[in-house]
Amino acid sequence: NDYVKKSAANTHELYAQIASLFGGTEVTFDDRFAPNNHIMGTTIMGADPSDSVVDADCRTHDHPNLFLATSGVMPTAAAVNCTLTIAALALRLAGKLKHEL
Repeated sequence: NDYVKKSAANTHELYAQIASLFGGTEVTFDDRFAPNNHIMGTTIMGADPSDSVVDADCRTHDHPNLFLATSGVMPTAAAVNCTLTIAALALRLAGKLKHEL
């Protein structure tokens, strides 16, 4: 869709800018769109238990001692890999659990 195509074009521009900062002169891109295969949104984060599975702390609404720090809490895929966001969720959750224990 247009969102994906615009995000790809923007990403190409950013990569070229970053490469030039490091003296890169040859930047090539593969313009084919392949599946990203990052399954997301199966355990959506939200405040309302009727339309979400976990709260803002990744704690499940139905089981207060169960936490899910996963890409499943993201409602949709972004234009980039989700690994750093998952790591950030896990680190934030670790801090929360450390204080609760």
